[in-house]
Amino acid sequence: MHSPSENFPIQEVKRGGIPCEYLDLTSHSKNVTCQIHDVLEEKNFKVCTNYNCFGSGNYVSQLFESIGFDWLKNEPNLDNPDAQKVETTNLRYGFNFYERVFADLNSIKKTYPIGFETILNSFYSDFFTSFNQKLLLQTEVEVNEFMYKYKKIRTEMIEVLRIYNFIL
Repeated sequence: MHSPSENFPIQEVKRGGIPCEYLDLTSHSKNVTCQIHDVLEEKNFKVCTNYNCFGSGNYVSQLFESIGFDWLKNEPNLDNPDAQKVETTNLRYGFNFYERVFADLNSIKKTYPIGFETILNSFYSDFFTSFNQKLLLQTEVEVNEFMYKYKKIRTEMIEVLRIYNFIL
């Protein structure tokens, strides 16, 4: 959410989940662009001049939504700071975990491209569903436990991919 300010001259509060009016969402590519990026300083969008967001706020909102967390419905638990801390910590651990796992899966895909998506889905759909559900609970997530499970499944998946890529 952004509020109008000297460095962000919008007419009214921009709620989360609502794209910035200057994002070019008409492109069918994955690259979302800012229509006024070249003139941000002239238009007094000083907050935006140091980077190009590529619609990252909406992307992150969608990522949270995909694991069951909706910014518009799940307000921060301000009455219970301990629960809020656990939620925030779980989400941070979750993003760090996914960042490592997706980088690893991307390198596996480059090595074994044939049938990767199909085999990935068969090996990991339950794993990721379970991990996402744990992230949303009010108890701390044991990331090391999930990393151990991931590595075990990864080893099995690579064996199948080796055979699959060798045959085809």
